[in-house]
Amino acid sequence: MSSHSITNRTKIGVKLTIKNAPDILSTNMTGFDFQTIIFAWVGAPDPYTGNVIWLSSAIPAECPKKLAKAYECDYSGQNYTKVKDPQVDALLNATDKEPDPVARAQEFNQADLQLATNDVTVIPLFQKPTQLGYKSSISGVQDNPTQDGFTWNIEDWTYTP
Repeated sequence: MSSHSITNRTKIGVKLTIKNAPDILSTNMTGFDFQTIIFAWVGAPDPYTGNVIWLSSAIPAECPKKLAKAYECDYSGQNYTKVKDPQVDALLNATDKEPDPVARAQEFNQADLQLATNDVTVIPLFQKPTQLGYKSSISGVQDNPTQDGFTWNIEDWTYTP
């Protein structure tokens, strides 16, 4: 895959140059060498796994641009937006210790509100689409766009020959 550039100007006066590269995620993203980037996070059904996207402690060390191999980069965190917000950290860390699902949901919602109003670093454009095919002799199959995959409700499946 070769890298190439596309430049476009719009009526609002913004100049956008698209530079595709085969190592955009392994080098540019981990090296914080981008102004804007399109990529997807995929998580589990429980929002807990998404905490590493927003915690200050999950900002990975910058990957040097001229490393011989991309695997030498630090992939210890996923906070590529470099959000550093003590209120978000406190709320997300509190969710780790909260056994009550209603109170826990409120903490996640408060963290989301803080991120949406004060720390806008990500603009969701779309939900990652999924596809699922199965035989008509199997019923009860439901898609699940998380990393748990399509077998998440296998106990509800039935087979009719």
